[in-house]
Amino acid sequence: MASQPEFLLASLAFIILIMMPITMILVHQSHLVYQIRAGESEEKNIRQLIYGLLHHPGDPPNWGTSTNPPSAIGFASQRDYNSLDPEKVQRLCVRNLNYLDYQTFSQALELKSIRIRMRFLPPFNVSIVPTGGNITIKTTTWNGEPLPYVDILIVEVDINNRSSLPSIIRTWKNTTDENGETPPISINRTVTDIIIVLAKYKDGLFAPAYYIPIITVTQTVNVTFRYYIDPITQEVDYGHLIVDYQVSPGTGIDYVNVTTILIDHTFQRTDAQYFSSMSSSTSGSMTVNILSKGITFIIVYAYRKISPFYNIIIRAVDVFTWPPFVGYFSEDPPFGADLSSSDVIFQELMLTNGIPCLAVVECEY
Repeated sequence: MASQPEFLLASLAFIILIMMPITMILVHQSHLVYQIRAGESEEKNIRQLIYGLLHHPGDPPNWGTSTNPPSAIGFASQRDYNSLDPEKVQRLCVRNLNYLDYQTFSQALELKSIRIRMRFLPPFNVSIVPTGGNITIKTTTWNGEPLPYVDILIVEVDINNRSSLPSIIRTWKNTTDENGETPPISINRTVTDIIIVLAKYKDGLFAPAYYIPIITVTQTVNVTFRYYIDPITQEVDYGHLIVDYQVSPGTGIDYVNVTTILIDHTFQRTDAQYFSSMSSSTSGSMTVNILSKGITFIIVYAYRKISPFYNIIIRAVDVFTWPPFVGYFSEDPPFGADLSSSDVIFQELMLTNGIPCLAVVECEY
């Protein structure tokens, strides 16, 4: 017969053998619970970070107009509630002369293992589809579903003419059908250089588009827009932008023109205003009018003037909008890191200069 100590040892060994699998299961479950709670905590912190990005102005509060990186990053407007500051948003556009690169952005936020991608989009998508000598305008939601019965304003612009000043060839309206498409629209390719489109859904949701059908350019344009308000001379419907432009080095340039196409939020008025740099310099500044409420298309182009017939050769042309968008036009891709997956996706409809804008922030951690 076994002694009492031997019996106790044997009993203890039996209990350990029985309990080990259960303990392993409990430990594993505890680890999973910890991981889940840690993940929930991480997501909560990320959502707080995103909220701060969209609803706080950063430091300094006017960092959008500076050439220096901010010490704290936030895209909120100082002037308007629940609004984004367009000067800060435009610093995420790669065509901006004061582009804020992602490494500086990440260091300022101390992101470490968190990766962020940001887009500032119109509330819906509008595209111009060329087919032969025609174009079709398509409107969709961001899920890719057709968006029917959207009002469309189309402006054909000629910039390559003998006067060296752009001219609006034609302006007309249309509406997308139940499939979110307009009928094919004929354009005059011999004189139309740029097609401007503004789509309006219901009373206050806008989406811009543009198409350059023919011009081949050899140089690129980068700009910075600085918005300001003059309380003495400010007209009710207008604001002002200082456009700092820079054309890449290349073939000789005689002039740089900046043209603004102003389309108000009612579609009732379309103005074209022309401003020209009277020097051969490939960089400079000029002041232009913009709409206080509506979409302004800003066309910047550089050209060489050929005497004696005053024909011109376009060296560079680009189209910008005010307010700006990020991740919408191909020239200004989404800002941030390439993500293999999106652990957190945050979307919020906000205002930018009085125009609804969809802020989309994706995070991977």
